[in-house]
Amino acid sequence: MAYRVRIHRRVVNLIRGWSLPDRIQEEVELYLAEVLPADLENNLSRESSPYNGMVCKFSRRDPDVKNREHHFIFHVFFSQDEEYLRIENGSCDRDNGE
Repeated sequence: MAYRVRIHRRVVNLIRGWSLPDRIQEEVELYLAEVLPADLENNLSRESSPYNGMVCKFSRRDPDVKNREHHFIFHVFFSQDEEYLRIENGSCDRDNGE
């Protein structure tokens, strides 16, 4: 069963506030909307930190800055009717390869 994804407005604002390159922002949005729900077994894991519950973690290489990686973590919930994945929080860290 493929889940539909609902991204909380706070998370949308967080993503915009990270000042990601356009290409990376598009990849994040695509990942959350299409890749995550297509393969939950490999894209979700139960964690206790930084969010207690199900999380989605992935990284993207910055196309504009050599050796920079963006690491994303999103807190994910299943809706009560189990039709939706709700993305309720997220964080982004940058690694400059130093």
